[in-house]
Amino acid sequence: MLTINGRVRIWRRRWHSPEEGTTAPPDRWLDTLEGTISLGVREMACRLNRDGANFDKAAADLARTARVALSGEALRALVETEGQRVLQAQRSGQLPLDWSAADCRTEPKTKRARIYLGSDGVMVPLITDAEKRTRRQEVKRKRQRRGRKARPLPPRKAGADQRYKEFKIVAFYDESQDHRLACGTRGDCEAAGRLMRREAGRIRLDLADEKVGNVDGSPWISNQIEHSGKAWRLAKGS
Repeated sequence: MLTINGRVRIWRRRWHSPEEGTTAPPDRWLDTLEGTISLGVREMACRLNRDGANFDKAAADLARTARVALSGEALRALVETEGQRVLQAQRSGQLPLDWSAADCRTEPKTKRARIYLGSDGVMVPLITDAEKRTRRQEVKRKRQRRGRKARPLPPRKAGADQRYKEFKIVAFYDESQDHRLACGTRGDCEAAGRLMRREAGRIRLDLADEKVGNVDGSPWISNQIEHSGKAWRLAKGS
């Protein structure tokens, strides 16, 4: 297992029975069941990758700062897997949130709960299909230069058809920015509206005394806020 303190080799006894199969009880005491990379390493990799120019650069920074050796390709797979886990947890409502609109108080004298809603469209860089093909060939050349047999590469995922695409961002926050919830979608304005309603339910928007929309004049934003407002009122009334 790769940990923030280096690689750790763990020897444990496995038990097997025809009825229950194979089990290793100590695995449940480890960071993840039968995991090969610890939670601490996964967190550091994701944090460094956030500001890295590319996966190779993030892997080099990880090796330099934490003495944890991962190839750029391994770090890419790790970060993508962690991103999918967060996305699944968010969609299923399992991502923990330790505050609600009732906690977003203004000045102590007024003691009113005020929540701000922000939304906008931003252009996000993507990896095109041509870039993915080039990277795939480079990975194959690196594996050939190592001179030893390796496991087959997983199927290549299709890349984007454009270098940049618009994503919709939705954010709820208080005046002091002590409480903030931001999320995004690559869907259209209707998907952004559904995101508004879902996240509003998570923060209990109905508990806010004041609701302020801090947005520009884009029609799709005002339309979705209006539709979401109607849905919130109906939900509150029911």
